[in-house]
Parts: sequence; structure tokens; C-alpha cells
Amino acid sequence: MAAIFTNRIVDAFYTNPELDTIEVVYAQVVPGEDMTGIDVERLGAFDVKTRPVSHWVTVDPDDWQYQELTKEISIERIDNRTIEINEGNRTRFVESFQRYAAEQGWSQNPTMPAEIVTSSLDDLIFNFDESHQESKEELFKIKLALFEKDAVKNSDDKKVKADIRKATTPLEVLSIYYSLLPKN
Repeated sequence: MAAIFTNRIVDAFYTNPELDTIEVVYAQVVPGEDMTGIDVERLGAFDVKTRPVSHWVTVDPDDWQYQELTKEISIERIDNRTIEINEGNRTRFVESFQRYAAEQGWSQNPTMPAEIVTSSLDDLIFNFDESHQESKEELFKIKLALFEKDAVKNSDDKKVKADIRKATTPLEVLSIYYSLLPKN
């Protein structure tokens, strides 16, 4: 049995982060004469009217529709199309946010004045309060950032990495990081 979209696929992409559902956009043949806004294609000696229609297919190698889809279009192509769509959506979101920020008069300059940075660092290091959720989140961000640094990433010292994970204050984390740095 052939799926309803066989030989008529216009687009196909994953619709969710679990990658278990694919939206297939296909050209559906339209019966009747009086449809506006519909493409007309030539099939042999006949003009056939079509319109784009979405159909969802579950990612299941045992499902006959999934089997028909993968005969016609590769999973790699579906992956690439999904990435393309997501990147386009992300770009549009960023552009929209930037327009909104400009309309609100928010600064487009990502740098902060030195006194704000110094004040924030002072608070974070010298006034750290582990009972506040914001402080805990900042500590977590520091730990993540350090694990991206070459000195930590390339270190074979599991104890030091464990110590960073277990550290309870930003000063303690920075002290452990400092111990990994080469001494001149």
C-alpha cells in the first residue's frame, strides 16, 4: 500500500525534540474545478490541481507510512531540514527580540560599565549567600564555565574536577581552578 504522500513530498522535518514525529508536507490532489490559490501541475495529458497539506508520521521502523517515507526521502535529509528550520526560527526570534529591545530603549551594547561588574563580582565573591537561589545559580554557571577552560578540560586529575563540582562558594571554585593553572 502506498502512503497518501507518495511521489508528492514537498517538505519533511521533525516536529519535536524527541525526534519521534515527522511532519510531511505533500501536494494533495484537489478534486473539482473552482478552487482558488491552488497550484496546477501537468500529469500526462491532464491538468491536476494540488494544495500543500501536512501529514504526521510516527518514527517507527515497523510503521508502513514511515517505511514509505524513508524510501522516498532520507533520514539525513529530514535531519538537515529540521536543523535548517530550527536555525531559521532561532534567527527570527533573535531578530524579533533585538527589535523589541530597541523599541523599549534597552541597550544593544553587551558590555557593562566597570562599576557594575566590580560590584557584581564583589557581591558574588565576598557576599555569597548559599541560601539564595540566585547565588546558587551563579555558582553553577561559574563551575560550568570552568569546565570549558582548557586547564580543567584537559586535566586528568579527577580529584580536582570532583572538588570543583563539590565547591560551595565561588571563591573556593576559583581557588581550585587557580591550582590547576601553570605557575610561571
